[in-house]
Amino acid sequence: MVYAKKGRGNAVPETVTVDGETMVWRALSEPRWTTDGYVGLRISVQVFDEGLARRELIIEFPYTHSQNGRPKSWPHRPREFRILLEGAIRQAMELGWDPNSRGRPFNMVADEDPDDPALPQGFK
Repeated sequence: MVYAKKGRGNAVPETVTVDGETMVWRALSEPRWTTDGYVGLRISVQVFDEGLARRELIIEFPYTHSQNGRPKSWPHRPREFRILLEGAIRQAMELGWDPNSRGRPFNMVADEDPDDPALPQGFK
Protein backbone atom coordinates (compact mmCIF):
# COMPACT_ATOMS: atom_id res chain seq x y z
CA MET A 1 0.00 0.00 0.00
CA VAL A 2 1.15 3.56 -0.68
CA TYR A 3 1.43 5.96 2.24
CA ALA A 4 1.18 9.74 2.36
CA LYS A 5 3.63 11.62 4.52
CA LYS A 6 1.72 13.81 6.93
CA GLY A 7 3.73 16.15 9.08
CA ARG A 8 7.25 15.11 9.90
CA GLY A 9 7.76 11.39 9.52
CA ASN A 10 4.28 10.05 10.31
CA ALA A 11 3.06 7.77 7.53
CA VAL A 12 -0.72 7.79 7.11
CA PRO A 13 -2.50 6.08 4.21
CA GLU A 14 -4.59 8.59 2.28
CA THR A 15 -7.27 7.67 -0.22
CA VAL A 16 -9.69 9.74 -2.25
CA THR A 17 -12.63 8.58 -4.33
CA VAL A 18 -13.40 10.45 -7.55
CA ASP A 19 -16.16 9.33 -9.91
CA GLY A 20 -16.26 5.86 -8.35
CA GLU A 21 -12.49 5.27 -8.60
CA THR A 22 -10.58 4.83 -5.34
CA MET A 23 -7.16 6.45 -5.60
CA VAL A 24 -4.22 6.65 -3.24
CA TRP A 25 -2.25 9.86 -2.92
CA ARG A 26 1.04 10.79 -1.32
CA ALA A 27 3.09 13.94 -1.05
CA LEU A 28 6.12 14.11 -3.31
CA SER A 29 7.41 17.41 -1.95
CA GLU A 30 6.28 20.20 0.31
CA PRO A 31 6.34 23.86 -0.80
CA ARG A 32 9.92 25.13 -1.02
CA TRP A 33 12.39 27.44 -2.66
CA THR A 34 14.52 26.06 -5.50
CA THR A 35 16.97 27.64 -7.93
CA ASP A 36 14.04 27.91 -10.36
CA GLY A 37 11.97 29.88 -7.83
CA TYR A 38 9.21 28.83 -5.48
CA VAL A 39 7.68 25.39 -6.01
CA GLY A 40 4.30 24.49 -4.52
CA LEU A 41 3.10 21.28 -2.94
CA ARG A 42 3.45 18.27 -5.28
CA ILE A 43 1.11 15.28 -4.93
CA SER A 44 1.25 11.87 -6.60
CA VAL A 45 -2.09 10.13 -7.30
CA GLN A 46 -2.61 6.55 -8.55
CA VAL A 47 -5.49 4.11 -8.73
CA PHE A 48 -5.13 1.58 -5.93
CA ASP A 49 -4.99 -1.79 -7.63
CA GLU A 50 -3.04 -4.70 -6.15
CA GLY A 51 -0.20 -5.80 -8.41
CA LEU A 52 -1.06 -3.69 -11.48
CA ALA A 53 0.93 -0.66 -12.57
CA ARG A 54 -1.30 2.33 -13.37
CA ARG A 55 -0.51 5.72 -14.82
CA GLU A 56 0.56 8.17 -12.14
CA LEU A 57 -0.77 11.73 -11.89
CA ILE A 58 1.55 14.37 -10.47
CA ILE A 59 -0.25 17.54 -9.38
CA GLU A 60 1.66 20.68 -8.48
CA PHE A 61 -0.37 23.11 -6.44
CA PRO A 62 0.55 26.80 -6.56
CA TYR A 63 3.04 28.06 -4.00
CA THR A 64 1.24 29.70 -1.08
CA HIS A 65 2.97 31.63 1.62
CA SER A 66 2.14 33.20 4.94
CA GLN A 67 2.33 36.93 5.69
CA ASN A 68 6.02 36.68 6.55
CA GLY A 69 6.84 34.96 3.23
CA ARG A 70 7.38 31.45 4.54
CA PRO A 71 5.68 28.59 2.70
CA LYS A 72 2.48 27.37 4.33
CA SER A 73 2.54 23.82 5.55
CA TRP A 74 -0.07 21.44 4.23
CA PRO A 75 -2.88 20.53 4.57
CA HIS A 76 -3.98 23.58 6.52
CA ARG A 77 -7.63 22.69 6.28
CA PRO A 78 -7.98 18.95 5.61
CA ARG A 79 -11.61 19.11 4.43
CA GLU A 80 -10.92 21.94 2.00
CA PHE A 81 -7.68 20.30 0.86
CA ARG A 82 -9.58 17.14 -0.04
CA ILE A 83 -12.05 19.23 -2.08
CA LEU A 84 -9.15 20.93 -3.90
CA LEU A 85 -7.48 17.57 -4.54
CA GLU A 86 -10.67 16.05 -5.97
CA GLY A 87 -11.14 19.12 -8.18
CA ALA A 88 -7.56 18.86 -9.46
CA ILE A 89 -8.03 15.16 -10.24
CA ARG A 90 -11.21 15.92 -12.20
CA GLN A 91 -9.36 18.69 -14.05
CA ALA A 92 -6.61 16.21 -14.98
CA MET A 93 -9.21 13.77 -16.29
CA GLU A 94 -10.65 16.54 -18.47
CA LEU A 95 -7.13 17.25 -19.76
CA GLY A 96 -6.69 13.63 -20.83
CA TRP A 97 -5.36 11.67 -17.83
CA ASP A 98 -6.88 8.19 -17.77
CA PRO A 99 -6.33 6.69 -14.30
CA ASN A 100 -6.63 3.13 -15.59
CA SER A 101 -4.13 3.47 -18.44
CA ARG A 102 -0.43 2.70 -18.34
CA GLY A 103 2.46 4.91 -19.33
CA ARG A 104 4.57 7.83 -18.23
CA PRO A 105 3.43 10.02 -15.34
CA PHE A 106 0.94 12.76 -16.25
CA ASN A 107 2.15 16.13 -14.90
CA MET A 108 -0.16 19.08 -14.38
CA VAL A 109 -0.27 22.35 -12.49
CA ALA A 110 -3.50 22.90 -10.55
CA ASP A 111 -5.45 26.11 -11.02
CA GLU A 112 -4.33 28.91 -8.74
CA ASP A 113 -7.87 30.08 -8.09
CA PRO A 114 -10.23 27.12 -8.44
CA ASP A 115 -13.81 27.95 -9.34
CA ASP A 116 -15.44 25.03 -7.58
CA PRO A 117 -19.00 25.39 -6.27
CA ALA A 118 -18.25 22.71 -3.65
CA LEU A 119 -15.76 24.98 -1.87
CA PRO A 120 -16.99 26.35 1.47
CA GLN A 121 -18.02 30.00 1.65
CA GLY A 122 -15.11 32.35 2.20
CA PHE A 123 -12.47 29.79 1.14
CA LYS A 124 -9.83 31.17 -1.23
